[in-house]
Amino acid sequence: SKSPRPVPGSVMAAAARAFTKFELSRWQAAVGPYDRIFGRLTKQAAKHVVDRALQAEGALAGPGLDCATGPGYVLEEALRRGVSSSKLVGMDFSASMLARAREHLPDPALTWLEADIQETPPPALLGSFAWCTCNFGVLHLARPESFFVAALQTLRPGGTFVFTVWAELARSPVFQIPLKAIEKHGNMDVGLPPGPPFFKFSDPAVVEESLEQAGFIRSSVRADLVDLEWPLDSPEELLEAFTDGSARTGGLLALQEPAARTLIMEHMRQSLIAQGQPPYLLKQPFLLVSATKPL
Repeated sequence: SKSPRPVPGSVMAAAARAFTKFELSRWQAAVGPYDRIFGRLTKQAAKHVVDRALQAEGALAGPGLDCATGPGYVLEEALRRGVSSSKLVGMDFSASMLARAREHLPDPALTWLEADIQETPPPALLGSFAWCTCNFGVLHLARPESFFVAALQTLRPGGTFVFTVWAELARSPVFQIPLKAIEKHGNMDVGLPPGPPFFKFSDPAVVEESLEQAGFIRSSVRADLVDLEWPLDSPEELLEAFTDGSARTGGLLALQEPAARTLIMEHMRQSLIAQGQPPYLLKQPFLLVSATKPL
């Protein structure tokens, strides 16, 4: 049998641009619902991210960079721990998310950068940070491996990189709700721009290999499963979080046929109601990953 033809680089680059454009358009519009509903979950994870980032010797005194900062949860937690605002930088490709972060954290000494974290960092950031973090941003990148390289470049020798992703689908009850509903009543292929598998880096072996390839010390890689609970007051909050406060899942829901979408929404609603009485608490583990840049 013939070997498959390699995909031309120009085609891959065009696909990556299309996926990044899709993600950006979704996040520009998702700020409110994400911050108000999904933020109850991801803000909890930010505490674990900062714990890990500051465990490194001397990291508290050193500057930190938060990539795909969103509403600024990681920097908010770092400030709470006593990190000087003049040493903190938040970066995101979404101007709307950065505007929300500035609302949450109006400290003028903080630095905010509107930039694509997958690209080579600006010269001023190279080798500048004791720690670099990314709280659930890796899931939304067309070229996550390029970001790992960029993160390494921003760190000082011996610096710490920390990122989070959701646990694999079999261990992610929150994401099972919409995906099972779509599988039963709708269509998983609705023409969204293709991107890396959503749960690709939920596998610690893939994480270790990818971070080593980026230049991190393989033996320093840690990938720990951490449990969280997502509080929801009503089924409507669950629906709004996914339809209006997410990127890929929201896009997938938006492009369903109207009749199928009605069935999907009802399936999701009933899945939450089956959990018991409100307020609902949905368990949702995540993978907390860290690695060290060589000296």
